[in-house]
Amino acid sequence: MASVKLTKSRPIIFCIGGGIEGLPIIQKVDSLGYCPIVLDLSEYSPGFLWARSHPDRAMAWQCDAYNPRSVLSSVSRIWNHSRMTSEVVGALCCAVDAPDSQAILARKFRTPSIGMECAVPAKNKWVQYEWLKKHDIPVPPTKLVESHLVSEAN
Repeated sequence: MASVKLTKSRPIIFCIGGGIEGLPIIQKVDSLGYCPIVLDLSEYSPGFLWARSHPDRAMAWQCDAYNPRSVLSSVSRIWNHSRMTSEVVGALCCAVDAPDSQAILARKFRTPSIGMECAVPAKNKWVQYEWLKKHDIPVPPTKLVESHLVSEAN
């Protein structure tokens, strides 16, 4: 289990994804006065390593950012065994396509979100395409290559 210790009590923002493109977002969260908790499967991702190298103002917890169940399970397990008193003020996708993970954390901690209803079409591009087409929003001709992926997303 992750070690949970903060020397400064700052509002928390869960930063979903710790890749190289997300690192500047994580660092901006920190510079704005929030405590970024980086959620990533790889403990070697740049954001995860950065958070671990700044234990006085950031944390990193391992979970599959693209799997909302993994995110919720890992965060709940660690959160419930911590003594953290800081308020969670948000969950943010940091250069990852994981709006469903963001929505599930936002629901748990009662923070702003696009919600699950919007997260599914935001993540599943075929569902998004069908929604746009249904609402007469122009979309280029598109072809579904692997139909089994649509049923897995719903």
